[in-house]
Amino acid sequence: DAAPDALPPSLLGYSYTDSTFTCQFSELLNIGEMSFNAPSLFDGDPIFDAKSRSLIFPLSGSLVEGVRYELNLFNCKDFAGNSMDTTILFGLPVPAEKGDVLFTEIMFAPATGMSEFVEVVNHSNKVLDLSDFTFATRKPDAAPLVGKRLTTKHSLLFPGEYKVLTKKMEGVCGSIPCPGEESFLITSSLAAMNNSGGWISLYRFSDST
Repeated sequence: DAAPDALPPSLLGYSYTDSTFTCQFSELLNIGEMSFNAPSLFDGDPIFDAKSRSLIFPLSGSLVEGVRYELNLFNCKDFAGNSMDTTILFGLPVPAEKGDVLFTEIMFAPATGMSEFVEVVNHSNKVLDLSDFTFATRKPDAAPLVGKRLTTKHSLLFPGEYKVLTKKMEGVCGSIPCPGEESFLITSSLAAMNNSGGWISLYRFSDST
């Protein structure tokens, strides 16, 4: 006999248009007992599309630049009765300009077993998307910048928000007090930093600015 389903559904991601906000889940939901707290531009109850396993909210207007929105979902059940609550923070990202993101901490020579990391802060009043950034390094000999796109998944950075960029969270938290998991971007694309000096930079992936 198959083992009973004991795992709650999980949120796979979200997307939006000018008229809808859509949350995609790992399995079908029974939304009869679900409740939610939503921003004022959410216009009524959602519907669940079984084919795409998506919860679709109607919107009364478009997202506004620079605003941090929060959607709370409670008692999202699958048909086995497993329940989950989740909070979605979202906004309308816009392209970054020079000076919008600043480095606030750099660890280029960690202790054995620890990980390199950089901490950045959104110094602007914009919502930025870290998937539109490349992290690059250059050695002191002025060789060309070497870097890769930080991530292909949307990772929003809100005004005033800090984020730690590293390959392994446990390689950072083993040596210093750590914020919560939401304050990290785990990425295999973080270029190695030279221990004897050099330059690091962030630039837009979309146009290398």
